[in-house]
Amino acid sequence: MRIIAGKFKGKVLTKFDLDTTRPTSDLIREALFDKIGVDVDCSTFLDLFSGTGAVGIEALSRNAKFCYFVDSEKSAINIIKKNLSKISADNFEVINNKFDVALKGFAKQNLTFDFVFLDPPYKSDFAERAIDMLIELGLVNENSLIVWEHDSSKLNYVENSFKDFKTKKYGQKFLTYIYTTK
Repeated sequence: MRIIAGKFKGKVLTKFDLDTTRPTSDLIREALFDKIGVDVDCSTFLDLFSGTGAVGIEALSRNAKFCYFVDSEKSAINIIKKNLSKISADNFEVINNKFDVALKGFAKQNLTFDFVFLDPPYKSDFAERAIDMLIELGLVNENSLIVWEHDSSKLNYVENSFKDFKTKKYGQKFLTYIYTTK
């Protein structure tokens, strides 16, 4: 696992094997950042269910203004911190908490995010709940983009829940881009 592009391009990140964590592949990260392109520059990025932190670190490499990493697993937090120590950046915060608690905390701070990347356990309803909370708590604005990595079991939910979205398939995984434009 490596950083694909930007100022930290080529840095090798630590990966690990936990039942609760499935690192986002280089292919998926490359597709994601090809899609969002230079818009990540000077953005506020939320890597929710961070795992190894690879997606958020990729955002920092591509000049995100600030990145928040959230994961409830202490072992994942340790890997995120280890990976962040491999780059020269200080414009991030690592939060070891459940996603709903973290999102409520962000709302209390009046934070908003330009990009939110969600990669929770596929069999959970965490992404659905997180998306609802992001919108209800005002953590996204009319120009924000929520990107959700999921499997085919979530396709019906996506099609029935969002008006402005695009879904792309990569092997057995999907990236759904949910536009918050009003």
